[in-house]
Amino acid sequence: MKKLTTLLFVFVFASSMAFAQNNSATSTSNGSHNSSTIEQVGSSNTADVMQSGNSNDVMIDQGIQGIATNNDVAEVNQAGDGNSVELDSRDGWAGSSNSVNYDVDQNGNYNSVDAVAFNAPATAEVEQNGKGNSANLMQTISGNMSVNLTQSGANNSADIYQETDNAVLEATVSGSNNSLVTDQTGSGAWQKLVAHISGSGNAVTGELGGHNADNFTKVNGDGNDVDFYQNESSNAGISVSGDYNDIDLMQNGTHNSVAATNPWNYDGIDVAGSGNTVGVTQNSNYNTATATVSGSGNTASITQN
Repeated sequence: MKKLTTLLFVFVFASSMAFAQNNSATSTSNGSHNSSTIEQVGSSNTADVMQSGNSNDVMIDQGIQGIATNNDVAEVNQAGDGNSVELDSRDGWAGSSNSVNYDVDQNGNYNSVDAVAFNAPATAEVEQNGKGNSANLMQTISGNMSVNLTQSGANNSADIYQETDNAVLEATVSGSNNSLVTDQTGSGAWQKLVAHISGSGNAVTGELGGHNADNFTKVNGDGNDVDFYQNESSNAGISVSGDYNDIDLMQNGTHNSVAATNPWNYDGIDVAGSGNTVGVTQNSNYNTATATVSGSGNTASITQN
């Protein structure tokens, strides 16, 4: 007996490519294996894509290097599994006061976001709900860049690279066996990381700052691994609640501190639970460190060279 299968494929595609200003493109698709590509050259570009289904992909390219564009906005909403988003944004020359803004929302499993923003201040909002999702975000060659990342589920990964002054990363990761890698290594100063990690078996690794970096991290759960490196004149406040967590912090250079921080009110490194290990290493002079540990079978060490 033969089985007759009917495949309904709906695909709406919108693309805009012009040197004029105020470009606007919208794409909506329902089903699987759909592709949406939007290329915009000019200023005040907006792109809005909505996809529902599996194995869909989006590619948005905005701006042009060397021409002062401004206020480019890209928004993508995907529901389903195995979907992907690729964003490439650039505005003007390095140090431009123009802006790049992108917002990605994915619900489902094994979805991915890859985004690059350079030559202008950039604001990123990325939210992924499900398992096996990944986010790879790069912001570089400018200042005043920020990422707000939310991931919930299991086996998700995020790799955030900000080579810029005045970089801010706010990350909320919940679930199990998730990975967060941060790199805020601008040649200047004033990088900030605010991370809230909840669940078990999560791994957080971060390198922060040429100097003047602030690190505020809160971990709730068991078996998490947190490893940070900070450079000169940086501050850290880390709070851990749970069992068998491993916290390592190294600070190089002078005037670093692991102490009370505001407005997050983390009193240096504060650990509650059992079987936790905390290690702080500070190299050079004029550094301060505070570690408070409560529970049983915990180990805390502070080394100042």
